[in-house]
Amino acid sequence: GDLNASQKEVEALNAGLEAKVEERTAALAQKNRDVVHMLENIKSGVATLLPGQVFHHEYSANLREILEHDDIAGRPVREVLWAHSTLQAHEIDTIDAVLNTGFEQMVMLFECNAHALPAEFELAFEDGRHKTVAIEWIGIGEEFEDVESIMVTLRDVTELRALQAEAEAQRQAMLVVGELLAVPDEDFQSFVKASRTFIARNKELASMGPSPERVEEMFRNAHTIKGNARLLGFTRLNVTVHHAEETYRSLREGGDWDVDALVANEEAVEAALSEYTDVYDEKL
Repeated sequence: GDLNASQKEVEALNAGLEAKVEERTAALAQKNRDVVHMLENIKSGVATLLPGQVFHHEYSANLREILEHDDIAGRPVREVLWAHSTLQAHEIDTIDAVLNTGFEQMVMLFECNAHALPAEFELAFEDGRHKTVAIEWIGIGEEFEDVESIMVTLRDVTELRALQAEAEAQRQAMLVVGELLAVPDEDFQSFVKASRTFIARNKELASMGPSPERVEEMFRNAHTIKGNARLLGFTRLNVTVHHAEETYRSLREGGDWDVDALVANEEAVEAALSEYTDVYDEKL
């Protein structure tokens, strides 16, 4: 009788265990389906980096779309994230070092050092297209234990950055309008004519090679443009010319004479001046 009772008790326990296993299996299957559904539909690129800087086999479908890279699972981060990036080799090496160290740190320390990883990078494709991608790095694991994996989330912010740049350009244009409205027309025209003369002369001097006299004349010309811009209240132009003036100041102190850099210096001043003349012609 005792044996039969024990046997029935074991059978009851087994039945209960089987029910629990089936329940847990069903819950796990549902959880997996939910994860797959999320990864297929989330609008961000989400993936997990494992030790050795390789990608876990599960990642969001949007990651392929953002990176335009199909071979992701098990591949090194260098071959996936940076395949089309404009990052320089030394920058990628620095990221590698930070990530390798990250897997040897506590989660808390990784979060403190995550600022050394890029928050945004550019992708350049062979057909000439460019993308701007925002990226976040999150250490996964117990707070006071070593990082077990690193979750990366990516967003294509190309259109957002373009809109921000357009809005900033409009804002700067309105600032320039305000500065121009405060200046009599004849004063502006005289300033533009004189500035273009000084810019052309500095380009000519740059191509002639170094000499103390040429350096002094280039500095004097830039200083005159800056002084006139400040007098008329042309803030943006004043800042650009100040950078050019500093270049000539460094030449005074024995800096290298780089013709291309000096010409580019003047072209920057020329471009800043064109901002004012373009706004004047198109809006005023």
